[in-house]
Amino acid sequence: MQDILAQLGIADQNAGTSTGLNWLPGTGNQIVSYSPVDGQSIATAETTSRDGYDKVVKAAAGAFTEWRNWPAPKRGEVVRQLGRSCVNTKSRWVNWYLTKWAKACKRALAKFRR
Repeated sequence: MQDILAQLGIADQNAGTSTGLNWLPGTGNQIVSYSPVDGQSIATAETTSRDGYDKVVKAAAGAFTEWRNWPAPKRGEVVRQLGRSCVNTKSRWVNWYLTKWAKACKRALAKFRR
């Protein structure tokens, strides 16, 4: 699992607030993500502060102003590239999930046979 998370740029502990270009410091509180397959911790993300939230909203408003000035073909190309990236990332997550699920099923079957 660590290999797939590393490919996706996910560490054990992650910042939870981003403007899209920069990661911002959070409050120090952590949100833990657990695997639905075996209940183990996958990774943590730091919660955001009000100041971090305000910076993200301001950056998003500025990005929207810039985005709407781009011609439609250029925006379409960006959306196409984003879609392609999501498809590639999805296949990594599916592979990880199936691997974890297969291990859990094997353990359950072995337990059942005993």
